[in-house]
Amino acid sequence: APRPMALGPLQLMRTLRDSPAALRRKFSRDRTESLSHGDPLFKVHYLGTEKIYSLEPEQAEAAIGRLLEGAPPRKLGKDHALVVRPRYVEVKEIATGRQLTKTYLQDIAYCAADSAHPNVFLYICKQRAQQLQ
Repeated sequence: APRPMALGPLQLMRTLRDSPAALRRKFSRDRTESLSHGDPLFKVHYLGTEKIYSLEPEQAEAAIGRLLEGAPPRKLGKDHALVVRPRYVEVKEIATGRQLTKTYLQDIAYCAADSAHPNVFLYICKQRAQQLQ
């Protein structure tokens, strides 16, 4: 009886490359999987940081307002990853994997969803210079 022909790695890659796009998506690894290494990951649009000097709610609301003012008027894409690690939280660009921020959990003073803007999540942390951000 003829032996079934085994696919070599080169043949498999060529077959996947030439396959319909729908099939290729099933076999391609999600880029976010390689960013999180199994830790919880949330796709977000990162607006940046603003300096504040106390934990007063008014300062946090003003900081959110300044960040939203600088955001583009169109709907924001979820092109960043918020990864929750055992000791810290980091924000990375999904496309490049470049780390934008890294905040140790012990430095986070407060985190919440903003009631006035239900799609906004913020956390207030103490930076190494002892200033809240």
